[in-house]
Amino acid sequence: MAAAELSPEQRSSQVGVTLPYPPSYLARVLDSVDRLPGPNWLAYLVFALGLILVHAAIKWRDGAYPPGAFYPMHVAFMAAGPYYLALIHYLDGAAARALGAFRPALDLPEPELPLVRYRLTTLPARPVLWVTWFAVLYAGFLLFMVYRWVPLRPAALAFTSVLSTGFEATVFVLVTLLFALFVYHTIHQLRVANWLYTAHTRISLFDLTPLYAFSRLAASTSIGWILIAYARGGAAPDLTEVMVAGDLLATGLGLVIFLWPLLGIHRLLVEKKNHAKAVVGRLLEETLDELHRRVAAGRFEEAAPVDQAVAGLKQELELLDKIPTWPWQPETFRGVVTALLLPILLGLINRLLERWVGF
Repeated sequence: MAAAELSPEQRSSQVGVTLPYPPSYLARVLDSVDRLPGPNWLAYLVFALGLILVHAAIKWRDGAYPPGAFYPMHVAFMAAGPYYLALIHYLDGAAARALGAFRPALDLPEPELPLVRYRLTTLPARPVLWVTWFAVLYAGFLLFMVYRWVPLRPAALAFTSVLSTGFEATVFVLVTLLFALFVYHTIHQLRVANWLYTAHTRISLFDLTPLYAFSRLAASTSIGWILIAYARGGAAPDLTEVMVAGDLLATGLGLVIFLWPLLGIHRLLVEKKNHAKAVVGRLLEETLDELHRRVAAGRFEEAAPVDQAVAGLKQELELLDKIPTWPWQPETFRGVVTALLLPILLGLINRLLERWVGF
């Protein structure tokens, strides 16, 4: 059984020590999904399709749009809640896999590994309850304001009947709650990754592969964060002008999500690299001094070995110069940048074509 599929009780027994905090109700929800037959993604897909079809049936009954038709913005909104829940579940599994890949560089005894895995894949109960209360109250406040904002209702085809109002309000609270939990999950998980990087890492400049582990987790979190924003924009292209600022903000936050947990280890890699270069530099200086002394004394036959040592030290400096200090593989960074910027660029090109060519 994978680490992310363990129940809170199994995690406790596996760790074998007092846990730093009890698991949240979200952990129990994810454990329940793990116990369902079939793959996890299928459960979330069925959940999303169920919300979409029930909402569409209500709209058909209300006459908000023709029977058999779907409103893309509503489809994206109904799928948002299951998407956030599925993303949290996926990232827990990705975190457990990242920890396994990071293990060769982890400077902790083996018995503490399950405890670290617990921190990475399990949210604490009390903060999750606080996030839940805040999200529900905030969603209620927004619902009150939106419902009072009469012009929005016909434009968005929202609140078209008592049944529609009740269902849409419930889903809105659910989406707000799961979004808030996803934000907290991101902060918690990447903080643990940053803590591991900066406090419990054995750094070898010539074996950086284990250090790339959490960059893939950060990349998955960043891309997962931005996908829902682009889905919303694609579902409501007529509102894209209004949402440009929000999407740009989401893109900036996506880049922050990717970079934030990696800044600490980047700093340590820079320090380690600079220290190594300083050591080699001092040796090179001492070796050159010795070479000068032998040449000045006319001991040319004794200068050759020293000259070879100088060449070797220069090669070492060149190798050190080429060592990257950002803990990611180039394709990982390119993938994140492409995911964050390409949809914006395509949208801008499309707008320019519409304005200039009349497409």
